[in-house]
Amino acid sequence: MTLTVSVTDAQEVAPASDDASLADLSLSGGNLSPVFASGTTSYTASVSNAVSSITVTPTKSVTSATVEYLDADDGTLADADTGTAGQQVELDVGENTIKVKVTAEDTTTTQTYSIVVTREEAPAVSGGVCDRTEQVRDAIVAAVSGVDACADVTDSHLSAITSLNLSDEGVTSLQSGDFEGLTGLAQLVLEDNDLTTLPSGLLDGLRALERLNFKDNELSALPAGVFDDLRSLSALYLGGNRLGAVPSEVSGVSTLEIVGLADNQLSALGSGDFSGLRSLEVLFLGGNRLSSLPAGVFSGLSALQELWLGDNQLTSLPDGVFSGLNALAVLNLSGNSTDPLPISVSLENVGSSEFKAVAPVGAPFDLSLPVSASGDGGIEDDAETVTVSTGAVESAAVGVTRAHGTTGAVSVDIGTLPSLPANHSGYALEKDASLPLAIPSPTESEPVASDDATLSGLTLSDGTLDPVFASGTTSYTVSVENSVSSITMTPTKSDTNAAVAYLDSSDGTLADADTGTEGQQVDLEVGENTIKVQVTAEDTTTTATYTVVVTRQEAPLSTDATLSGLTLSDGTLDPVFASGTTSYTASVANAVSSITVTPTKGDTNAAVAYLDSSDGTLADADTGTEGQQVDLEVGENTIKVQVTAEDTTTTATYTVVVTRQEELRHAPVIVTASPISVPENQTAVATLEATDANGDDITWSTNGGADEALFDLTAAGVLRFLSAPDYESPSDADGNNEYVVVVQASDGTDAAELTLTVAVSDVSETAPLSNDTSLSDLTVGGRTVRFFSSTGTRFVTHVGSTIEQVTIIPTTSDSEATVAYFDSSNNALTDADSGEDEFQADVSAGRNTINLRVTAADRVTDATYLLIVNRDVLPETASPEILTTSPISVEENQTAVATLEMTHRDDHAVHWHLDTFFGVFDSEKFNLSGDGVLTFKTAPDFEAPADEDEDNDYFLNVFATIGNNVNASKGLTITVTDVDEAGSNAALDAVADAYFADANGNGRIEADDAMIIFHAIESAGRLGDGETGGSLEARQTLLSGLAGAPNTSDDDLREMLRRANVWREVGVEPGGDLNEDGAIDGDDAMIMYYAFSFEDLVGDGQSGGTARFRRSLLAELTDNPNPSDADLKALLRNAHALRSDVR
Repeated sequence: MTLTVSVTDAQEVAPASDDASLADLSLSGGNLSPVFASGTTSYTASVSNAVSSITVTPTKSVTSATVEYLDADDGTLADADTGTAGQQVELDVGENTIKVKVTAEDTTTTQTYSIVVTREEAPAVSGGVCDRTEQVRDAIVAAVSGVDACADVTDSHLSAITSLNLSDEGVTSLQSGDFEGLTGLAQLVLEDNDLTTLPSGLLDGLRALERLNFKDNELSALPAGVFDDLRSLSALYLGGNRLGAVPSEVSGVSTLEIVGLADNQLSALGSGDFSGLRSLEVLFLGGNRLSSLPAGVFSGLSALQELWLGDNQLTSLPDGVFSGLNALAVLNLSGNSTDPLPISVSLENVGSSEFKAVAPVGAPFDLSLPVSASGDGGIEDDAETVTVSTGAVESAAVGVTRAHGTTGAVSVDIGTLPSLPANHSGYALEKDASLPLAIPSPTESEPVASDDATLSGLTLSDGTLDPVFASGTTSYTVSVENSVSSITMTPTKSDTNAAVAYLDSSDGTLADADTGTEGQQVDLEVGENTIKVQVTAEDTTTTATYTVVVTRQEAPLSTDATLSGLTLSDGTLDPVFASGTTSYTASVANAVSSITVTPTKGDTNAAVAYLDSSDGTLADADTGTEGQQVDLEVGENTIKVQVTAEDTTTTATYTVVVTRQEELRHAPVIVTASPISVPENQTAVATLEATDANGDDITWSTNGGADEALFDLTAAGVLRFLSAPDYESPSDADGNNEYVVVVQASDGTDAAELTLTVAVSDVSETAPLSNDTSLSDLTVGGRTVRFFSSTGTRFVTHVGSTIEQVTIIPTTSDSEATVAYFDSSNNALTDADSGEDEFQADVSAGRNTINLRVTAADRVTDATYLLIVNRDVLPETASPEILTTSPISVEENQTAVATLEMTHRDDHAVHWHLDTFFGVFDSEKFNLSGDGVLTFKTAPDFEAPADEDEDNDYFLNVFATIGNNVNASKGLTITVTDVDEAGSNAALDAVADAYFADANGNGRIEADDAMIIFHAIESAGRLGDGETGGSLEARQTLLSGLAGAPNTSDDDLREMLRRANVWREVGVEPGGDLNEDGAIDGDDAMIMYYAFSFEDLVGDGQSGGTARFRRSLLAELTDNPNPSDADLKALLRNAHALRSDVR
């Protein structure tokens, strides 16, 4: 034998190095002092306050040496960011000692390099926090106890704040530095604002921040590095924004435990969106637009406990999506495009003697799957379940056993799948269609499929098969009672590998009514129900159908006519309801005017009718409400509930007598307290107030008192002096400026009284700059507007269709006041013709709104007057023209006013309605039917006027619509006249019209005659003289409403003009020249009009009325530039004398 010996070179092992030095040492901020040298071990460095952490990077002289980092006490110094190279050290303000200990390869030799890093103090807050965003500033001030001004907030205040809540503060933007100095802030809430972007560096320095909430803003992206300084952040809420993708900044915050991204616009996720969130426990992604999930999107989230993915657009889940989520306890997938989402479970072979359970998407919880075996063997150790653990995709392998001497396959299947645990929703476990799993013998050959399509048994849960079941018999009948509403059919297959389907009489698939119960559950209709059991053999070709016709009997008609319950909406039944008790009573307060009776039938098929005490049908007062609504009279009300059983023969009647109590009467309670103090030189005192427990209307009146005669009190409670009191010349009974009057508030039945003292106080007579914003006159187109009053604020005038521009001349009571003009939207109007002295306004056809704003001499007080200029529509248009003239005079104590009239050139129907624009006037006091019948809602009372100005002139505006929305509008004045309620004046109304003052020929001289004379004089060009000239339309427009009779012809209107013109020529002699200026003109006509229509305001020249109204209405109708009240009374006496003379 030859022996060969090989000699190899021995490798000499070098001794371990004892080099523990550094070749270099650098800092991310500041400069080492002295400059680094390997043999120098002590250094210092200084950084600004803005540097809150520093990175120390040593370079070892020998790479095999090791390095550790220690603090000043030689304790281990933790790395603040293990994901970054070098040692990250957080810095406190002041000195921070960092030691770098190097241990040589020999593990014995060491050397320590020491660095003292000094972080500067924070600069003093200059000007406090006043320069920060307003809402941030205010929140900081509110968070600092004892500080009320932003300039007083110091840096120590800022560092002590731990929580800042800025939710729902209307924040639209933030600026860098808003949160500077909040070094102790643990929670920052900016939820429910309007932020669209965030500035860079916004959150720098917030190292203590743990919870950050930006929910419900408008953010679509985040600035790079916005979270870099948030070393303690555990919860981040970004839900309810406009994010289209998961911001990359999120994955860099490794400390996060909760991330909220719900209700954004996420349409896709990236596979690495959450890769760095190793501590994440809760992830909200619901309410987005996700239609799919990438594989591995949740990889590495082993701590994740809650995953919310509901209300997205998912239709399936990718394999492995839940793999590794071992801590998952809550999974919400509800509300996706596929709901529930399927999660498949199956079995797979592991060789020829083992199998395993698989959940390809990953088990969302511990899937304990029941398994069973059939064929030539069983499951090892008689195992009954196989478990796929939470986050796993498969179970451990499970063995199968075979019977001794057998070589056939073992079939393994999964039983009933487990239910979802609490806090899991939106998905369903499904068994794979490939089950059961056949585990073949290594030597087994492919078997021949069976052609056996027979049943060996067929049972029903109710009834008996006829004939008795036999495998070869395929047609059966069975009968069940009506009470059997469903039946369970359980077939037994002769060959277990055969398949069974259930069909209806039309061979359509018959759904299982209860999939949780073994067998086929079939709901039964009354009558015949055909159920087919179709058996398909293992060879999938051979079939057999077993037909069962189940007849469900008709239900017997019930004789139950009882009630199981009876309730009332008010009151309590006496005795307490019992089904066998049929007579009851109940009592309700007077305020209960109706009651709801709600019976509950013992048999739902019974019928209920409601009867009164005479067994007549009791109507339901409100068919829209459940139960029977019964109106109640005061006293006893009998209500019978008659129940008729399903058999229509058996009846029972339950009687309830409901007693409604009498109404308790309460007198009014006067709320206004005495005394009332008012300044001198004004008539207004107060609007008195009272309450009435019965809800009755309250009417006010005076009832005594030493100074009763000096006051006027309206029925609505407006109390005023008849003449303004003068403190220097008191007119009260005691002469002490304390005026006493007894006022009474009555509800029509009961009354309350109050002795009221009105104390008049002195007013300095040294007048300041005037605050008078009133107008003394307003002319449009050279004429004072109709019914002008210095106390009015709304005026309406009318111009012809050819007028395109009007001159507006307001005369202010105080010459120092100024006037500006605005449109209906309060936009300033410009003068349409600046070359004219006065203000010119363009007017279009229809209604034109102009606001006149008067500013008083004090340049503080102002008032706005509404001027409506109605311009006629051009005749050649298809627009209608309203012929009814204004004013319309009606007597008190009646609701009828007039039937409105108009002309138009087509045959369409006319529809009338009130113009709601004028709802601020008196339109709510009227009804206007579609065919033009105008009526008061309540008959007016001349002695208690209800119009807004309480002067018996009611103002409203009407619209007429024809055909295709062609409109006309017109303002109307309804003047209510007084009626002598002491007796009839018929005898005095027989008039001789020798002087033709009765222009409309109705036997009386009244306001209508005055207006006819006025129009005849002032509008002669439009109307003519009764013989020639003028137009029919103008006469109908201005005169037809004054004729005193409906359907006035043009001849009648011309006669009225002739009478007016004759009166103008000859009326001076009998006293028609009321203002005694030598001619009858428009001024005389207006004096007549005011004398007859406003007698209650101006008096008759002997008594009644007030000087204020006489001056307001009559002063400008005289030739005297400054008439006295006596002069004005003389005008009124002349007018009434004229009326008396012709009678």
